[in-house]
Amino acid sequence: MQDKVDAFQLHQDFILTQTPVKERAIITIKKLKHKANKSQENLINFLKINAPSSYNTLRKYWITNQIYLEGTQDLIYQIARRNDVAYVDLNIDKISPLEEVSSILQNVNSGTIETGLAAINAPALWNLGYTGKGLLVYDYDTGICPEHPAIKNRFLANRFPMNQSWYGYFKDFPNESNSNHGTHTLGTMLARVYLVEIP
Repeated sequence: MQDKVDAFQLHQDFILTQTPVKERAIITIKKLKHKANKSQENLINFLKINAPSSYNTLRKYWITNQIYLEGTQDLIYQIARRNDVAYVDLNIDKISPLEEVSSILQNVNSGTIETGLAAINAPALWNLGYTGKGLLVYDYDTGICPEHPAIKNRFLANRFPMNQSWYGYFKDFPNESNSNHGTHTLGTMLARVYLVEIP
């Protein structure tokens, strides 16, 4: 959508008003959701009223303020001509969703959270119910070690062909290039968050 939250300005406002870090995620999420709901409303209504049989699989995304749908060519052209739409992009990476991996839930107390998760203020998102459970995570860094215990059983290539699971800049298969930073950042994103029972 054309209308988006100005993340840079929001960050400047946080600094100016000395907003506590633990409140920033909550405020940001509320602003993103409000902006998406408001700016997507006219397009959603247009689709429901004028083209109910021309599309399917409509999904709304508030983080990036975008809409995903599968529609006819004519409908896509109509959407692209709208003033409230920034651009239309073709989804060429369509893959099946991952099956959920079942594991033993682990209790996490406030004093035992890994420092990296505390640094990115993950508990504030957990408190809002955002755990990442069942979602696909993409990491573009120095490569990964697919045999790492935090990644091994959840790497997409265990279920799908490598060319759908890995886009390697240096090699066509998962690798660590120069350092273990890629595995570290992916580990922080995965963080076994969906294994955590949120109180």
